[in-house]
Amino acid sequence: MFREKDVLAILTFNSATYSLFYATTASTGTVFKDVYGLNESELGLCYLANGVGCLMATFVNGPRMTKDYKYVERRMQEKKKEAMAEDTIDTMVEGKKKDLNDLSSFPIEQARFRSLRTLRFPLWLSPCFCADISCLRIV
Repeated sequence: MFREKDVLAILTFNSATYSLFYATTASTGTVFKDVYGLNESELGLCYLANGVGCLMATFVNGPRMTKDYKYVERRMQEKKKEAMAEDTIDTMVEGKKKDLNDLSSFPIEQARFRSLRTLRFPLWLSPCFCADISCLRIV
């Protein structure tokens, strides 16, 4: 599994993202209790921001991913049309007609990572750095 470059890239990308998320989430209670002197009830309220952020992310990421899938699908359809115009697509497979709607060759990785390359890390890192800097200045 780790010898495949695409799998390794996806695992590395996701592991860095989840490591940052869980490190921030795990340290929030301890840091806020020490720095701001919050009680247990107030600490529990601090985690509501994570929940609201995750809820808002579904409304932002859903349409964005739909747009990315449609963009990659249009490019794939254009390539199919060009190939069919040149008669390079073999429409017969073992005497049976080939299913032209088969998505087994759809580049799902390109569709999923199309806009994440530019958006994900800055959106993750900037709040974490700001939180770290603000806690360091208070202490």
